[in-house]
Amino acid sequence: MDNLETSNWGNSSPQKNEKLTTTVFVYGSLRRDQRLNPVLADHSADSRYIGQVKTHPLYKMYDVGAFPCILRQGDTAIVGDLYKVSNKKLRDLDMIEGVPNLYTRETIEIDLDTIIPSDCDCKEEIEIDVSNINAYFWGDNDHIGLTNQVESGDYVEYRMMSR
Repeated sequence: MDNLETSNWGNSSPQKNEKLTTTVFVYGSLRRDQRLNPVLADHSADSRYIGQVKTHPLYKMYDVGAFPCILRQGDTAIVGDLYKVSNKKLRDLDMIEGVPNLYTRETIEIDLDTIIPSDCDCKEEIEIDVSNINAYFWGDNDHIGLTNQVESGDYVEYRMMSR
């Protein structure tokens, strides 16, 4: 499944004239059932949930208070959700994530063999370009103050265990 270019996972049908052009990987407050997820709500014509997935173990995750961040140069597989989004929704996400000042949007390496597809009944074909999946990386090159590493790579699980 590593060379998968399309999948049959997804939910909620976007309007016919809406183009979902970018695949994004979200791993913190934008994940399903988290506080900012309504921005990517399933009923939106600008986004479609594909499923939960892990990255290849190439990253590090930190808890920076109210949200996590990820960095390259690590050995952790990060758990998150894949969404297909429109250009309009991508601009909204960039604004929420503070691109380019707080986070930068870059490609990330996803292990599609780990995907847990949407459990929705509608299995429309969604094209996934595995070489161009976007994620938000911590923008501070000095990484000052990053001390609370999330060893599991699953921020939702980590926050539940921290309560």
